[in-house]
Amino acid sequence: MGLIKPEELPDGVTYLGYLNDPGVDLYGYDEWYLDDEGDEQPMIPAGGLILGATSTRNAMLYGAIQDLEAIESGLVEAARFPKSWTTQEPSARWLKLQSAALAGLLEPDAFIYAKVV
Repeated sequence: MGLIKPEELPDGVTYLGYLNDPGVDLYGYDEWYLDDEGDEQPMIPAGGLILGATSTRNAMLYGAIQDLEAIESGLVEAARFPKSWTTQEPSARWLKLQSAALAGLLEPDAFIYAKVV
């Protein structure tokens, strides 16, 4: 049948166990966000279920860096754009690393959200 053995993982994730048939690992996710009214809402509502295939083709995509120096240098898109500058008072060298990452679901039909009733 499977194994139910809850284990706390980082970032609000709980590994719940494994179902032998159909061969699925089960996870719980307990994170919240603030809606437009400032009220806390669960990322995945009670009774919600997300099912996805691990063999799908997905990618981390990168867009244009919205920085004047990057634009003037002709940089169109990059995974990262490093920037460095100095100030006199206080005497310091500042470092900044910018990115415009977007997780790309290249096969969106490989994931479903369902409300369990």
